[in-house]
Amino acid sequence: MRRSIDTGKRSMDIRKGPISAALSVWLVAVVLGSLAGEAWGFIPLGDAPAWESITGYVSTGGAFADIDGDLDLDLVVSNGNDIQRQRDHVYFNIAGSLETAPSWTSDDTEYGGHLAVGDVDGDGDLDLAVAGLGSTSSFAVDDLYYNTGTGLEGTPSWHPVDLDNSFGIAWGDMDLDGDLDLAVASGLPYTHALQSTRVYLNNDGLLDSLAVWASPPGYGADVAWGDVDGDGDLDLAVAHDSLPNQIYMNEGGMLEPTPSWSSTETLWTLRLAWGDVDGDDDLDLAVANNAQLGGESNCQVYYNVDGELETSAGWTSREIRNYYSCVAWGDVDGDGDLDLAAGGWWEPVVVFENLDGVLDSLATWSWIPGLSSYLVCEAVVWGDVDEDGLVSVGGELHDGDGVRQLYYLEHAPVHELQCVVVGGRIVGPSGYCCDLRSGWILFREPPPAASGIVSFDYAYSVDMELAVTNWATGRGNFLFLNTNVTSVEDRDAGSPEMIAMPILLQNRPNPFSTTTGIQFYVPAQEKGSVGAGKEVEIVIYNATGQRIKTLVSGEFEPGRHQVIWDGRTEQGTSAA
Repeated sequence: MRRSIDTGKRSMDIRKGPISAALSVWLVAVVLGSLAGEAWGFIPLGDAPAWESITGYVSTGGAFADIDGDLDLDLVVSNGNDIQRQRDHVYFNIAGSLETAPSWTSDDTEYGGHLAVGDVDGDGDLDLAVAGLGSTSSFAVDDLYYNTGTGLEGTPSWHPVDLDNSFGIAWGDMDLDGDLDLAVASGLPYTHALQSTRVYLNNDGLLDSLAVWASPPGYGADVAWGDVDGDGDLDLAVAHDSLPNQIYMNEGGMLEPTPSWSSTETLWTLRLAWGDVDGDDDLDLAVANNAQLGGESNCQVYYNVDGELETSAGWTSREIRNYYSCVAWGDVDGDGDLDLAAGGWWEPVVVFENLDGVLDSLATWSWIPGLSSYLVCEAVVWGDVDEDGLVSVGGELHDGDGVRQLYYLEHAPVHELQCVVVGGRIVGPSGYCCDLRSGWILFREPPPAASGIVSFDYAYSVDMELAVTNWATGRGNFLFLNTNVTSVEDRDAGSPEMIAMPILLQNRPNPFSTTTGIQFYVPAQEKGSVGAGKEVEIVIYNATGQRIKTLVSGEFEPGRHQVIWDGRTEQGTSAA
């Protein structure tokens, strides 16, 4: 369900339980005012997938997107990989649940690589681009399926001239004209096919069939747009095998011919993701490295220091893995920082929790089926499918300078972009382009120089689910529900700077025999504020609704907090 929040003082009543089969006790928290820390190593995802799609598909690319325009997230999946020609799918969201069999399938079949969704023609609905991977003995073309307003067309309307082996694909506005251009990473190391990563320009909603820019040949596996140097345009990161990962800087609307940045490591990087892991307002780069063709397998993060990425990874995961294949940033625990999801071939899907700007080096949460051959992760995707944690932001203000066109929102992924206003006038979809997953918006014309002249209304979630696309045909794609208890009750985002969000986290251990830790999160009222304490009361009730214990009653500073309960009542007797 859709909810918004209010920065005013309000009580909250959350029921959760039973917290122990033996005690049969229900936990209720009443939080007064605004409920943000110190991490406790907990990821609120289920112990098993709550949803699985039909089997028989070599699923690869994945994205959450509102394809049918009904304001909830559908799951878009590309199929085939380099194994067999298959149709692409959309699993529609029906009243907060994904259908198990897709209602939309493409008419054509292809060796589908990864995918990207975006409004290429500025008509307000989302179109679908799919990378054509081909096989070890064939090349392929990339596909673009336009959204007709009622859904995706069955047969793609656009292909490039180039035939190659493309795996990664991403929308971004390279030339700063307010519409989405398409970057495609190509090259197949299995056959030693060196190919160029390319960019196709968008001209008023129509993509050129000839690339306007091409990199030197390599084994390109993925591409990701992001403003790494903070100069107001989108730079392009490219993942490689047997070569360094590279960043091509944007110079006045065109990418440089040779990369300004290269990583020290030369592993087989399959996927990239931009995100601000350390909260310093610049973009860091996460990568998934695979060892099938040699080298090491791990996840790594390159930190951004004053607009420049460090050339050597500053963080590396420590599990012994062979086939990491995907990464994605998302705030799964609702504490205001980005956690990192990842997965591998025949290996677990995992999440590394962000602990005050530093990721756990060992997975905080993981899952793998009983037979590991049934899970070959290709993409991990964050989104609030059941809409139980949506927060509406009203009037997030940004300054204009008459030059800058690119703006990053305070929260990403963005569930829904509701209204864009410049100088008091609403700007429609033809006046800008955006990437909701990354949270950036780029205007066709730069907003005038004035303080707070740009305003965004949008929704994001503090209770996101995790979807996994699965290459193994014996099982389907998976969805893990978020088990956090959140209260976003009849509230309104009064401050454009920060949303005051009450959150009660799952108690751990659960069930428990002696003690359990109950966590809660108190965010600051305004971004960057300190010392703004909030009154919090946590109360235990038994199964019949009787109040048996007040655990907490007092003022707490912004941050994550934990209180320990020993299972006893106010009188010191066992609650069992």
